[in-house]
Amino acid sequence: MQSMKSPSTLGATKILYSKSMENCDREYGLKVIEVNVAKTKDYVERGEKELIESRKAQWEGQKKYCMLTAFMLMIVVIVIFPIMFGAGPFEQA
Repeated sequence: MQSMKSPSTLGATKILYSKSMENCDREYGLKVIEVNVAKTKDYVERGEKELIESRKAQWEGQKKYCMLTAFMLMIVVIVIFPIMFGAGPFEQA
């Protein structure tokens, strides 16, 4: 005859199986969390590098804009100032 397991051993086997599956699920969950943390670290490092680059680009853009403004102001002063005060080549005799 075949030996049949008693109900108590079947219950114990099911409990052990479910516990081992829970442990596997926990281990898998921990591995997923570890991978996500590693990816997040990489994303943060890349973000910091891009932030530094964008700040440099912003500073260069502001510097160019400031130089352009100063140049335009000089042009305006050179052209408008003599006209307003009657000096320079536009002076009438």
